[in-house]
Amino acid sequence: MRGNGHAGAFNPVINAEKLIQQLFVDYYCHIEGDKLKYIWKQQTKLHIETYVGLEDALCVRSEQEDSSVGWIVVLPSSFIGSSRNMMQNYQDTMSIVCYIFI
Repeated sequence: MRGNGHAGAFNPVINAEKLIQQLFVDYYCHIEGDKLKYIWKQQTKLHIETYVGLEDALCVRSEQEDSSVGWIVVLPSSFIGSSRNMMQNYQDTMSIVCYIFI
């Protein structure tokens, strides 16, 4: 009996080509959506009430631009791709550079 490792074995992952790429993208989007949904439901644990000044500033700006403000969702710095994450990575990098060169 032959194992799966022989040269003529059919591998659906390799033979799927672009369909497997689409599957990976779909899975990635689903996981990111679940992360965002979890963060949205955990806003009280993130102490969002400390951002009242930010909410006031957004309301004033929306009135000036005649637009509407939706829900404010604060993303933690651990969420990859958020502006807080980018700023934290930048600051960490600059501190490492200062440590190395000073």
